[in-house]
Formats: sequence, C-alpha cells, structure tokens
Amino acid sequence: MPPKSSNPTGLVFLPFLPWLILCLGLAITYITQGIAQQHAKEVLQKEFDFRFDEINANIESRLSGYKSVLRGTAGLFAAAQAVDRNGFHQYVSALNPEHVYPGIQGVGYSRRVAPGDKERHIAEIRREGFASYAIRPEGVRDTYTAIIYLEPFDWRNQRAFGYDMYAEPTRRAAMARARDENREIVSGKVRLAQETDTQSGFLMYVPVYRNNAPHETLAQRRANLLGWAFSPFRVNDLMGAILGKHFGEVSGALDLEIYDGDTPSHKT
Repeated sequence: MPPKSSNPTGLVFLPFLPWLILCLGLAITYITQGIAQQHAKEVLQKEFDFRFDEINANIESRLSGYKSVLRGTAGLFAAAQAVDRNGFHQYVSALNPEHVYPGIQGVGYSRRVAPGDKERHIAEIRREGFASYAIRPEGVRDTYTAIIYLEPFDWRNQRAFGYDMYAEPTRRAAMARARDENREIVSGKVRLAQETDTQSGFLMYVPVYRNNAPHETLAQRRANLLGWAFSPFRVNDLMGAILGKHFGEVSGALDLEIYDGDTPSHKT
C-alpha cells in the first residue's frame, strides 16, 4: 500500500498564489481605472456642454441686441422724411451702443446710388465739407452704394467713409438678401474697410426702404430700397466683449476657434 502524501492537495497551488493575487490586483486596478477615466470623460463632457451652451446663449443674446439697434436705425429713416448727418449722429449718440452693446464697432448707413445720380451724390457730400469724398472703389457698375454715415465718426470709421460695400461679393450677397427678405442678415468673413491689422470681421445689415413706400413684395422691396443700416464687427473684439471677464477662463479651459462655415480652414 503506497504511503499517503504529506502535502494536502490544496497546497499544490500555493506557489501560484502570489501570481493569482497579482493578477487579481491588476484586474481590479484596470477596472477601477476604466471607471475613473469614464467618470472623468463624463465630467469633461458636461463642462464642455455647459461652456458651449453658455457661449452660444451669450452670442445669441448679444446679436439680438445688435439687431434691435439696427432695426431702430432703419425705423429712424422710416419715421422721417430725411435724416441728415447731424440727426444721425445725435440718434446714435443717444443709443450709446459702445457702452450698452460692447463689441460693436459702429452704427452706419449705406445709401444706394443709381449710376445716373453718382456725380450729383458726390457733389452733395462734398458740399457738406468733405472735399475729397468719392465712392470707392472706382469703376463703372450697375449699382453703387456708399457709406455716408458711420458713428462714431472716429479715425477708424472714417477709413470706411464712401466705401461701396456692394462692390465686394461677400458683402453684396448679405446686402442683397437683407433687401430681398426684409430682415437682418449677417455677412460672411471679410476684412473691414476700416481695419488696420489682420483681424477678421463681418457685418450685419438691415434694409431701409423709402418713406411710406410699399415693400410687401420682392419687386417693391427692390424698387423702393434706399439703403442699409449696418454695423461692422471685429471678431476678436466682439468675442472679448461677449465673454467679458470669463474670456481668459474660457480660453484656458477650451481651445476656442471661430470659422466661417462648417469646415475648419485657415481661409475661413
């Protein structure tokens, strides 16, 4: 009869016990780490969603305010037989847009000028004391427009005085839509006429129709258009004004970049 083993069967696995404990510990660590990473992702996603919604709401709210300013400016022309330079200056000064709506670069009016009225228009503005006034850029076109009012009329905005925005394709597309749809339209990315550096900008337009003239139909809107109330915006200045004191905080938490369109590109 063979002798009984002096080692119990369970002790055969004793040399493997440390490895089993190690594997179990690694598995627990892996699972715990995965849970922690998932939790961290969820926290970051919630923070991102909160920041996104906050920025989007701030932009929408600010743009709504700008629309109201331009609608009021268009209403000024609708309520008066004529609006002269001094009257426009007083109206915009009373609005105090630079302080009430920070980020706005100005409130202006661009007049539509028929080709046959171009020389008379230039002479009229020059009689106001602007001896070198001209519609820019030069050239023969079917339709001219000219920025004749832009407040505040400081050194920067004076650079845009007389500029024909309708001669530039991106601006023309927005101006035509505003005219045809009788509503506020924001242009695509442009370099503002008053810009002195590489900062990008855009413009918001509201159509101005002849006083007491009908503009219910597309044909009437095109026939009775006087011009456009508009505001220029420098993107960096606008975003700094919208985000305010949180601008640095948001920039530190998010890689915030703004593009014109759906595809990120340095060209947009």
